[in-house]
Amino acid sequence: MSQPDPRQGLEKGRAIRDAKIALVLIHKQFWTSRFEHAWLTFLMTYQRGSIDDIPLLVDVPDEIGRSAWGAATRALVSANLIAVVARVQSRRPLRHGPRTRSSR
Repeated sequence: MSQPDPRQGLEKGRAIRDAKIALVLIHKQFWTSRFEHAWLTFLMTYQRGSIDDIPLLVDVPDEIGRSAWGAATRALVSANLIAVVARVQSRRPLRHGPRTRSSR
């Protein structure tokens, strides 16, 4: 009985990896665009806000990483559409890490 060629497995693994990376990039671009729009709409209404306001504006699936939020903000700052005027500590519990030990 002949053994399967290990190169075929490597090629298949790379194809799966590349497909998943492409999917992540597509979703990140889509969600970053949605966040940019929501962010601009919020700021035109309220003049000030924080990145914590984004999930209140857009129903974000759990699979979407938080990096898309920062990417949207960086893109708007880079385009000189918004400016950072102050830094505030995040109010999001996830921002501060999950609790793994019970408190006593």
